[in-house]
Amino acid sequence: MNEDELAKAGREPLVRRLGQVVQLYPVPESPIQRNKASGATNNKNALSALTGRLLQSGLKTFITLSVFSDINEPSRNMLYLDPGHVGLSSTEDYADVKVTQPYEQVIGEMFYVLYAAKDPAIGKDHTAELNVPQVWKDVAKEVVAFETALSKVITVGNVLFDPEKHYHLLTEADMARRAPSLDWNLVFTNAFPKDVKVPKEIIVAVPEYLDQLSTLVEATSPRTIQLYFAWSMIRKFGESLDLTHRRPLENFNNGPNGKPSDRTMVCSGNTLDTVPDIVSHYFVEAVFPERAHAEAEEIIETLRVTYTNSFRSYNWLDSFTRKGAIEKMKNFVQKIGYSSSGPDDSSPPSIDRFYQGLVLSGRDYFGNQVRAGTFWAQTEFRKLNKKVDRMHMDMNAPTVNAYYSPQSNDINFPAGILQTPMFHVDHPDYLNYGAFGAVVGHEITHGFDNEGRRWDGAGRFRNVSADRGG
Repeated sequence: MNEDELAKAGREPLVRRLGQVVQLYPVPESPIQRNKASGATNNKNALSALTGRLLQSGLKTFITLSVFSDINEPSRNMLYLDPGHVGLSSTEDYADVKVTQPYEQVIGEMFYVLYAAKDPAIGKDHTAELNVPQVWKDVAKEVVAFETALSKVITVGNVLFDPEKHYHLLTEADMARRAPSLDWNLVFTNAFPKDVKVPKEIIVAVPEYLDQLSTLVEATSPRTIQLYFAWSMIRKFGESLDLTHRRPLENFNNGPNGKPSDRTMVCSGNTLDTVPDIVSHYFVEAVFPERAHAEAEEIIETLRVTYTNSFRSYNWLDSFTRKGAIEKMKNFVQKIGYSSSGPDDSSPPSIDRFYQGLVLSGRDYFGNQVRAGTFWAQTEFRKLNKKVDRMHMDMNAPTVNAYYSPQSNDINFPAGILQTPMFHVDHPDYLNYGAFGAVVGHEITHGFDNEGRRWDGAGRFRNVSADRGG
Protein backbone atom coordinates (compact mmCIF):
# COMPACT_ATOMS: atom_id res chain seq x y z
CA MET A 1 0.00 0.00 0.00
CA ASN A 2 1.54 3.28 -1.13
CA GLU A 3 0.39 5.62 1.65
CA ASP A 4 2.46 8.46 0.18
CA GLU A 5 0.45 8.27 -3.04
CA LEU A 6 -2.79 8.27 -1.06
CA ALA A 7 -1.61 11.28 0.94
CA LYS A 8 -0.92 13.23 -2.28
CA ALA A 9 -4.49 12.62 -3.41
CA GLY A 10 -5.89 13.52 0.00
CA ARG A 11 -9.64 13.92 0.23
CA GLU A 12 -10.17 15.10 -3.36
CA PRO A 13 -11.08 11.74 -4.96
CA LEU A 14 -14.06 11.25 -2.65
CA VAL A 15 -15.05 14.93 -2.71
CA ARG A 16 -15.19 14.76 -6.52
CA ARG A 17 -17.27 11.60 -6.31
CA LEU A 18 -19.66 13.25 -3.87
CA GLY A 19 -19.93 16.13 -6.33
CA GLN A 20 -21.83 13.78 -8.63
CA VAL A 21 -24.48 13.33 -5.94
CA VAL A 22 -24.79 17.10 -5.62
CA GLN A 23 -24.90 17.58 -9.39
CA LEU A 24 -27.60 14.97 -9.97
CA TYR A 25 -29.65 15.97 -6.93
CA PRO A 26 -28.97 19.65 -6.11
CA VAL A 27 -30.41 21.20 -2.95
CA PRO A 28 -29.81 24.94 -2.37
CA GLU A 29 -29.85 24.81 1.45
CA SER A 30 -27.54 21.78 1.74
CA PRO A 31 -24.16 22.34 3.48
CA ILE A 32 -22.45 20.13 0.89
CA GLN A 33 -23.85 22.15 -2.04
CA ARG A 34 -20.79 24.14 -3.15
CA ASN A 35 -22.22 25.30 -6.47
CA LYS A 36 -25.40 27.36 -6.65
CA ALA A 37 -28.40 25.10 -7.13
CA SER A 38 -31.26 26.53 -9.15
CA GLY A 39 -34.44 25.87 -7.20
CA ALA A 40 -35.30 23.17 -4.69
CA THR A 41 -35.04 19.60 -5.88
CA ASN A 42 -38.23 17.84 -4.94
CA ASN A 43 -38.16 16.07 -8.23
CA LYS A 44 -38.67 12.36 -8.60
CA ASN A 45 -36.77 12.33 -11.90
CA ALA A 46 -33.62 13.62 -10.18
CA LEU A 47 -34.09 11.22 -7.27
CA SER A 48 -34.69 8.28 -9.60
CA ALA A 49 -31.68 9.06 -11.78
CA LEU A 50 -29.42 9.41 -8.73
CA THR A 51 -30.71 6.16 -7.23
CA GLY A 52 -29.97 4.37 -10.49
CA ARG A 53 -26.48 5.88 -10.82
CA LEU A 54 -25.55 4.74 -7.32
CA LEU A 55 -26.83 1.24 -8.06
CA GLN A 56 -24.79 1.36 -11.28
CA SER A 57 -21.63 1.79 -9.21
CA GLY A 58 -22.46 -0.96 -6.73
CA LEU A 59 -23.82 1.15 -3.88
CA LYS A 60 -26.78 -0.12 -1.89
CA THR A 61 -29.05 2.63 -0.65
CA PHE A 62 -32.76 2.36 0.02
CA ILE A 63 -33.23 -0.41 -2.52
CA THR A 64 -31.07 -3.40 -3.41
CA LEU A 65 -30.99 -4.98 -6.88
CA SER A 66 -29.51 -8.38 -7.64
CA VAL A 67 -29.77 -11.07 -10.29
CA PHE A 68 -30.53 -14.71 -9.48
CA SER A 69 -32.21 -17.64 -11.13
CA ASP A 70 -35.98 -17.71 -11.11
CA ILE A 71 -37.11 -20.18 -8.45
CA ASN A 72 -39.88 -21.37 -10.77
CA GLU A 73 -37.76 -21.51 -13.93
CA PRO A 74 -34.14 -22.18 -12.85
CA SER A 75 -32.58 -21.71 -16.29
CA ARG A 76 -33.74 -18.07 -16.37
CA ASN A 77 -32.07 -15.15 -14.61
CA MET A 78 -34.39 -12.63 -12.99
CA LEU A 79 -34.01 -9.22 -11.37
CA TYR A 80 -34.73 -9.26 -7.64
CA LEU A 81 -35.54 -6.12 -5.68
CA ASP A 82 -35.01 -6.21 -1.93
CA PRO A 83 -35.23 -3.61 0.85
CA GLY A 84 -32.29 -1.27 1.15
CA HIS A 85 -29.43 -0.74 3.56
CA VAL A 86 -28.55 1.54 6.43
CA GLY A 87 -25.29 2.04 8.30
CA LEU A 88 -26.15 0.11 11.47
CA SER A 89 -27.09 -3.54 11.53
CA SER A 90 -30.60 -3.46 13.05
CA THR A 91 -33.54 -1.33 14.11
CA GLU A 92 -32.59 -2.12 17.71
CA ASP A 93 -29.20 -0.48 17.19
CA TYR A 94 -30.90 2.79 16.26
CA ALA A 95 -32.78 2.70 19.58
CA ASP A 96 -29.55 2.28 21.57
CA VAL A 97 -27.80 5.55 22.37
CA LYS A 98 -24.58 3.65 23.12
CA VAL A 99 -24.54 2.70 19.43
CA THR A 100 -25.99 5.84 17.84
CA GLN A 101 -23.76 8.29 19.74
CA PRO A 102 -20.46 7.04 18.24
CA TYR A 103 -22.23 6.54 14.90
CA GLU A 104 -23.37 10.17 14.87
CA GLN A 105 -19.86 11.20 15.84
CA VAL A 106 -18.19 9.41 12.92
CA ILE A 107 -20.72 10.80 10.45
CA GLY A 108 -20.06 14.36 11.64
CA GLU A 109 -16.30 13.83 11.60
CA MET A 110 -16.25 12.39 8.09
CA PHE A 111 -18.36 15.21 6.65
CA TYR A 112 -16.08 17.68 8.43
CA VAL A 113 -12.79 16.26 7.15
CA LEU A 114 -14.21 16.12 3.63
CA TYR A 115 -15.96 19.49 3.47
CA ALA A 116 -14.11 21.83 5.85
CA ALA A 117 -13.02 24.97 3.96
CA LYS A 118 -9.49 24.39 5.20
CA ASP A 119 -8.38 20.78 5.20
CA PRO A 120 -8.27 19.89 8.94
CA ALA A 121 -5.11 18.30 10.30
CA ILE A 122 -6.07 15.36 12.50
CA GLY A 123 -2.56 14.80 13.74
CA LYS A 124 -0.64 11.63 14.39
CA ASP A 125 -2.61 10.59 17.46
CA HIS A 126 -5.40 8.43 16.07
CA THR A 127 -7.33 8.74 19.35
CA ALA A 128 -7.44 12.55 19.19
CA GLU A 129 -10.97 13.92 18.82
CA LEU A 130 -11.79 16.44 16.13
CA ASN A 131 -13.36 19.77 17.00
CA VAL A 132 -16.34 19.29 14.69
CA PRO A 133 -18.42 22.43 13.97
CA GLN A 134 -22.11 22.31 14.87
CA VAL A 135 -23.20 22.31 11.23
CA TRP A 136 -21.73 18.83 10.72
CA LYS A 137 -23.07 17.57 14.04
CA ASP A 138 -26.51 18.63 12.82
CA VAL A 139 -25.93 16.83 9.54
CA ALA A 140 -25.06 13.66 11.46
CA LYS A 141 -28.26 13.88 13.53
CA GLU A 142 -30.25 14.38 10.34
CA VAL A 143 -28.74 11.33 8.65
CA VAL A 144 -29.22 9.13 11.71
CA ALA A 145 -32.84 10.26 12.11
CA PHE A 146 -33.56 9.32 8.48
CA GLU A 147 -31.77 5.97 8.77
CA THR A 148 -33.72 5.26 11.96
CA ALA A 149 -36.99 5.77 10.09
CA LEU A 150 -35.72 3.80 7.09
CA SER A 151 -34.60 0.88 9.29
CA LYS A 152 -38.17 0.52 10.55
CA VAL A 153 -39.49 0.49 6.99
CA ILE A 154 -36.88 -2.10 5.95
CA THR A 155 -38.26 -4.57 8.50
CA VAL A 156 -41.84 -4.23 7.19
CA GLY A 157 -43.19 -7.58 6.04
CA ASN A 158 -40.01 -9.38 7.05
CA VAL A 159 -40.40 -13.08 7.80
CA LEU A 160 -37.86 -15.85 8.15
CA PHE A 161 -36.47 -16.45 4.68
CA ASP A 162 -39.02 -18.32 2.63
CA PRO A 163 -38.60 -18.23 -1.17
CA GLU A 164 -42.33 -18.58 -1.74
CA LYS A 165 -43.26 -15.68 0.56
CA HIS A 166 -40.56 -13.46 -0.98
CA TYR A 167 -41.59 -14.12 -4.58
CA HIS A 168 -43.86 -11.42 -6.00
CA LEU A 169 -43.77 -10.69 -9.74
CA LEU A 170 -44.35 -6.98 -10.34
CA THR A 171 -44.26 -4.93 -13.51
CA GLU A 172 -42.98 -1.36 -13.68
CA ALA A 173 -46.60 -0.21 -13.66
CA ASP A 174 -47.24 -2.21 -10.47
CA MET A 175 -44.21 -0.64 -8.83
CA ALA A 176 -45.26 2.84 -9.93
CA ARG A 177 -48.64 2.36 -8.25
CA ARG A 178 -47.03 1.20 -5.03
CA ALA A 179 -44.14 3.69 -4.99
CA PRO A 180 -45.05 6.75 -7.09
CA SER A 181 -42.23 8.80 -5.53
CA LEU A 182 -39.80 7.08 -7.92
CA ASP A 183 -39.76 6.77 -11.70
CA TRP A 184 -38.78 3.11 -11.87
CA ASN A 185 -37.86 3.15 -15.53
CA LEU A 186 -35.35 5.93 -14.79
CA VAL A 187 -33.98 3.96 -11.84
CA PHE A 188 -33.40 0.87 -13.96
CA THR A 189 -32.10 2.57 -17.11
CA ASN A 190 -29.58 4.53 -15.06
CA ALA A 191 -28.51 1.40 -13.18
CA PHE A 192 -28.18 -0.99 -16.13
CA PRO A 193 -25.56 -1.12 -18.89
CA LYS A 194 -26.92 0.19 -22.21
CA ASP A 195 -27.07 -3.33 -23.64
CA VAL A 196 -29.45 -4.58 -20.91
CA LYS A 197 -33.17 -4.00 -21.27
CA VAL A 198 -35.45 -3.43 -18.33
CA PRO A 199 -37.22 -6.74 -17.58
CA LYS A 200 -40.98 -6.86 -18.06
CA GLU A 201 -41.32 -8.33 -14.56
CA ILE A 202 -39.23 -7.92 -11.43
CA ILE A 203 -39.29 -10.22 -8.41
CA VAL A 204 -39.99 -8.03 -5.38
CA ALA A 205 -39.32 -9.64 -2.00
CA VAL A 206 -41.57 -7.37 0.08
CA PRO A 207 -44.09 -5.29 -1.93
CA GLU A 208 -45.21 -3.53 1.28
CA TYR A 209 -41.73 -2.09 1.54
CA LEU A 210 -42.31 -0.11 -1.65
CA ASP A 211 -45.48 1.41 -0.20
CA GLN A 212 -43.82 2.58 2.98
CA LEU A 213 -40.58 3.64 1.30
CA SER A 214 -42.54 5.92 -1.00
CA THR A 215 -44.40 7.43 1.96
CA LEU A 216 -41.13 8.01 3.80
CA VAL A 217 -39.45 9.62 0.79
CA GLU A 218 -42.37 11.97 0.24
CA ALA A 219 -42.29 13.01 3.91
CA THR A 220 -38.52 13.66 3.89
CA SER A 221 -36.83 16.89 2.82
CA PRO A 222 -34.62 16.84 -0.30
CA ARG A 223 -31.72 18.05 1.86
CA THR A 224 -31.97 15.01 4.13
CA ILE A 225 -32.19 12.63 1.19
CA GLN A 226 -29.14 14.21 -0.43
CA LEU A 227 -27.16 13.90 2.82
CA TYR A 228 -28.24 10.26 3.24
CA PHE A 229 -26.98 9.41 -0.25
CA ALA A 230 -23.75 11.29 0.42
CA TRP A 231 -23.19 9.37 3.65
CA SER A 232 -23.91 6.07 1.86
CA MET A 233 -21.10 6.92 -0.56
CA ILE A 234 -18.75 7.99 2.25
CA ARG A 235 -19.39 4.71 4.08
CA LYS A 236 -18.49 2.70 0.99
CA PHE A 237 -15.45 4.61 -0.23
CA GLY A 238 -14.15 6.48 2.83
CA GLU A 239 -11.67 3.80 3.83
CA SER A 240 -10.03 4.08 0.39
CA LEU A 241 -8.66 7.52 1.34
CA ASP A 242 -5.34 8.36 2.97
CA LEU A 243 -4.85 7.82 6.70
CA THR A 244 -5.71 11.41 7.68
CA HIS A 245 -9.08 11.37 5.98
CA ARG A 246 -10.09 7.79 6.69
CA ARG A 247 -9.10 7.89 10.35
CA PRO A 248 -12.59 8.68 11.79
CA LEU A 249 -14.03 5.66 9.97
CA GLU A 250 -11.19 3.46 11.16
CA ASN A 251 -11.66 4.63 14.73
CA PHE A 252 -15.36 3.79 14.54
CA ASN A 253 -14.90 0.41 12.86
CA ASN A 254 -12.02 -0.67 15.07
CA GLY A 255 -13.42 0.59 18.37
CA PRO A 256 -12.09 3.28 20.73
CA ASN A 257 -8.91 1.37 21.53
CA GLY A 258 -8.37 -0.05 18.07
CA LYS A 259 -5.30 0.39 15.91
CA PRO A 260 -5.23 1.58 12.30
CA SER A 261 -6.11 -1.14 9.83
CA ASP A 262 -3.42 -3.60 8.81
CA ARG A 263 -2.96 -2.35 5.26
CA THR A 264 -1.49 -5.66 4.13
CA MET A 265 -4.77 -7.33 5.05
CA VAL A 266 -6.75 -4.49 3.47
CA CYS A 267 -4.78 -4.77 0.22
CA SER A 268 -5.02 -8.55 0.00
CA GLY A 269 -8.74 -8.42 0.78
CA ASN A 270 -9.36 -5.72 -1.82
CA THR A 271 -7.36 -7.61 -4.42
CA LEU A 272 -9.47 -10.70 -3.85
CA ASP A 273 -12.68 -8.65 -4.01
CA THR A 274 -11.58 -6.77 -7.14
CA VAL A 275 -10.09 -9.55 -9.26
CA PRO A 276 -11.13 -12.81 -7.56
CA ASP A 277 -10.59 -14.96 -10.64
CA ILE A 278 -7.00 -13.79 -11.10
CA VAL A 279 -6.23 -14.52 -7.44
CA SER A 280 -8.02 -17.86 -7.77
CA HIS A 281 -5.97 -18.76 -10.84
CA TYR A 282 -2.65 -18.25 -9.07
CA PHE A 283 -3.86 -19.92 -5.89
CA VAL A 284 -4.95 -23.03 -7.80
CA GLU A 285 -1.72 -23.02 -9.78
CA ALA A 286 0.29 -22.96 -6.56
CA VAL A 287 -1.56 -25.40 -4.30
CA PHE A 288 -4.14 -27.45 -6.22
CA PRO A 289 -2.67 -29.74 -8.89
CA GLU A 290 -4.89 -31.64 -11.31
CA ARG A 291 -4.32 -34.92 -9.47
CA ALA A 292 -5.74 -33.31 -6.33
CA HIS A 293 -8.81 -32.38 -8.36
CA ALA A 294 -9.15 -35.99 -9.54
CA GLU A 295 -8.73 -37.37 -6.00
CA ALA A 296 -11.37 -34.99 -4.60
CA GLU A 297 -13.74 -35.89 -7.44
CA GLU A 298 -13.34 -39.59 -6.67
CA ILE A 299 -14.22 -39.03 -2.99
CA ILE A 300 -17.33 -37.04 -3.92
CA GLU A 301 -18.44 -39.65 -6.46
CA THR A 302 -17.97 -42.45 -3.91
CA LEU A 303 -20.13 -40.65 -1.38
CA ARG A 304 -22.82 -39.93 -3.95
CA VAL A 305 -22.98 -43.63 -4.82
CA THR A 306 -23.14 -44.49 -1.12
CA TYR A 307 -26.00 -42.06 -0.57
CA THR A 308 -27.88 -43.46 -3.57
CA ASN A 309 -27.46 -47.03 -2.29
CA SER A 310 -28.69 -45.90 1.12
CA PHE A 311 -31.84 -44.45 -0.42
CA ARG A 312 -32.51 -47.83 -2.03
CA SER A 313 -32.10 -49.65 1.28
CA TYR A 314 -34.23 -47.46 3.58
CA ASN A 315 -37.50 -49.27 4.25
CA TRP A 316 -39.05 -46.08 5.68
CA LEU A 317 -38.92 -44.38 2.27
CA ASP A 318 -41.94 -44.98 0.05
CA SER A 319 -41.27 -45.69 -3.62
CA PHE A 320 -42.29 -42.21 -4.79
CA THR A 321 -39.93 -40.44 -2.37
CA ARG A 322 -37.12 -42.90 -3.03
CA LYS A 323 -37.37 -42.34 -6.77
CA GLY A 324 -37.34 -38.56 -6.32
CA ALA A 325 -34.31 -38.65 -4.01
CA ILE A 326 -32.33 -40.85 -6.38
CA GLU A 327 -33.25 -38.62 -9.33
CA LYS A 328 -32.19 -35.51 -7.45
CA MET A 329 -28.87 -37.08 -6.49
CA LYS A 330 -28.30 -38.02 -10.12
CA ASN A 331 -28.79 -34.37 -11.12
CA PHE A 332 -26.34 -32.93 -8.58
CA VAL A 333 -23.69 -30.70 -10.19
CA GLN A 334 -20.35 -30.89 -8.39
CA LYS A 335 -17.80 -28.10 -8.68
CA ILE A 336 -14.34 -28.73 -7.35
CA GLY A 337 -11.47 -26.36 -6.69
CA TYR A 338 -12.44 -23.36 -8.80
CA SER A 339 -15.04 -21.94 -11.14
CA SER A 340 -14.82 -23.44 -14.63
CA SER A 341 -17.17 -20.91 -16.19
CA GLY A 342 -17.83 -17.18 -16.07
CA PRO A 343 -14.76 -17.15 -16.33
CA ASP A 344 -12.78 -20.39 -16.26
CA ASP A 345 -10.25 -19.73 -13.51
CA SER A 346 -7.84 -22.27 -14.95
CA SER A 347 -7.66 -20.41 -18.27
CA PRO A 348 -5.73 -17.11 -18.57
CA PRO A 349 -7.41 -16.26 -21.92
CA SER A 350 -10.84 -16.76 -20.35
CA ILE A 351 -9.88 -14.52 -17.42
CA ASP A 352 -8.43 -11.87 -19.76
CA ARG A 353 -11.66 -11.73 -21.74
CA PHE A 354 -13.75 -11.48 -18.60
CA TYR A 355 -11.79 -8.55 -17.12
CA GLN A 356 -11.17 -6.62 -20.32
CA GLY A 357 -13.65 -3.92 -19.26
CA LEU A 358 -11.97 -3.27 -15.89
CA VAL A 359 -9.27 -0.59 -15.84
CA LEU A 360 -6.88 -0.63 -12.88
CA SER A 361 -3.98 1.68 -12.11
CA GLY A 362 -1.07 1.21 -9.75
CA ARG A 363 -1.26 4.90 -8.81
CA ASP A 364 -5.00 5.32 -8.35
CA TYR A 365 -6.16 3.19 -5.44
CA PHE A 366 -9.39 5.13 -4.86
CA GLY A 367 -10.28 5.07 -8.55
CA ASN A 368 -9.65 1.33 -8.64
CA GLN A 369 -12.25 0.81 -5.90
CA VAL A 370 -14.81 2.93 -7.75
CA ARG A 371 -14.21 1.27 -11.13
CA ALA A 372 -14.29 -2.20 -9.59
CA GLY A 373 -17.60 -1.46 -7.88
CA THR A 374 -19.08 -0.37 -11.20
CA PHE A 375 -17.57 -3.31 -13.09
CA TRP A 376 -19.07 -5.89 -10.72
CA ALA A 377 -22.47 -4.20 -10.57
CA GLN A 378 -22.64 -4.08 -14.36
CA THR A 379 -21.45 -7.68 -14.63
CA GLU A 380 -24.28 -8.67 -12.31
CA PHE A 381 -26.91 -6.84 -14.37
CA ARG A 382 -25.61 -8.32 -17.64
CA LYS A 383 -26.63 -11.74 -16.35
CA LEU A 384 -30.14 -10.67 -17.35
CA ASN A 385 -29.04 -11.15 -20.98
CA LYS A 386 -27.91 -14.72 -20.30
CA LYS A 387 -29.17 -18.07 -19.11
CA VAL A 388 -28.15 -19.25 -15.66
CA ASP A 389 -24.57 -20.55 -15.64
CA ARG A 390 -24.72 -23.73 -13.55
CA MET A 391 -20.97 -24.27 -13.82
CA HIS A 392 -20.04 -20.99 -12.13
CA MET A 393 -18.83 -21.29 -8.53
CA ASP A 394 -19.79 -18.29 -6.41
CA MET A 395 -16.98 -18.81 -3.88
CA ASN A 396 -13.40 -17.85 -4.75
CA ALA A 397 -10.83 -20.64 -4.96
CA PRO A 398 -8.89 -19.58 -1.80
CA THR A 399 -12.05 -19.72 0.34
CA VAL A 400 -11.90 -22.23 3.19
CA ASN A 401 -15.54 -23.25 3.01
CA ALA A 402 -18.04 -25.21 0.94
CA TYR A 403 -21.72 -24.86 0.08
CA TYR A 404 -24.81 -26.42 -1.44
CA SER A 405 -27.09 -24.28 -3.60
CA PRO A 406 -30.69 -25.51 -3.84
CA GLN A 407 -31.49 -23.12 -6.72
CA SER A 408 -28.97 -24.91 -8.94
CA ASN A 409 -28.75 -28.22 -7.07
CA ASP A 410 -24.98 -28.07 -6.89
CA ILE A 411 -22.28 -28.81 -4.34
CA ASN A 412 -19.19 -26.60 -4.30
CA PHE A 413 -15.75 -27.22 -2.81
CA PRO A 414 -13.21 -24.42 -3.38
CA ALA A 415 -9.51 -25.26 -3.43
CA GLY A 416 -9.12 -23.42 -0.12
CA ILE A 417 -10.87 -26.18 1.83
CA LEU A 418 -9.05 -28.86 -0.16
CA GLN A 419 -5.86 -28.23 1.83
CA THR A 420 -4.29 -29.76 4.92
CA PRO A 421 -5.73 -30.74 7.37
CA MET A 422 -9.01 -31.32 5.50
CA PHE A 423 -7.44 -32.81 2.42
CA HIS A 424 -4.16 -33.51 0.71
CA VAL A 425 -3.56 -35.60 -2.37
CA ASP A 426 -0.71 -37.48 -0.65
CA HIS A 427 -2.69 -38.29 2.50
CA PRO A 428 -3.95 -41.86 2.91
CA ASP A 429 -7.58 -42.38 1.92
CA TYR A 430 -8.79 -42.82 5.48
CA LEU A 431 -7.62 -39.29 6.37
CA ASN A 432 -9.13 -37.68 3.28
CA TYR A 433 -12.42 -39.53 3.65
CA GLY A 434 -12.54 -38.84 7.38
CA ALA A 435 -11.97 -35.09 7.01
CA PHE A 436 -12.98 -33.95 3.54
CA GLY A 437 -15.51 -36.77 3.21
CA ALA A 438 -17.38 -35.38 6.22
CA VAL A 439 -17.60 -31.99 4.47
CA VAL A 440 -18.90 -33.64 1.29
CA GLY A 441 -21.51 -35.59 3.23
CA HIS A 442 -22.59 -32.44 5.02
CA GLU A 443 -23.16 -30.54 1.77
CA ILE A 444 -24.95 -33.43 0.06
CA THR A 445 -27.28 -33.70 3.05
CA HIS A 446 -28.32 -30.07 2.56
CA GLY A 447 -30.01 -31.19 -0.65
CA PHE A 448 -32.44 -33.26 1.41
CA ASP A 449 -32.75 -31.31 4.65
CA ASN A 450 -35.66 -29.16 5.75
CA GLU A 451 -34.79 -26.46 3.20
CA GLY A 452 -33.20 -28.48 0.38
CA ARG A 453 -36.12 -30.93 0.17
CA ARG A 454 -38.28 -28.08 -1.17
CA TRP A 455 -36.26 -27.87 -4.41
CA ASP A 456 -36.18 -30.44 -7.20
CA GLY A 457 -33.20 -31.77 -9.11
CA ALA A 458 -33.30 -28.92 -11.64
CA GLY A 459 -33.27 -26.27 -8.90
CA ARG A 460 -36.99 -25.51 -9.16
CA PHE A 461 -38.86 -24.56 -6.01
CA ARG A 462 -41.83 -26.91 -5.82
CA ASN A 463 -43.61 -29.35 -3.57
CA VAL A 464 -42.63 -32.60 -5.24
CA SER A 465 -45.11 -34.55 -3.08
CA ALA A 466 -47.94 -32.68 -4.78
CA ASP A 467 -47.00 -34.52 -7.99
CA ARG A 468 -48.05 -37.87 -6.56
CA GLY A 469 -51.29 -37.51 -8.38
CA GLY A 470 -53.36 -37.12 -5.22
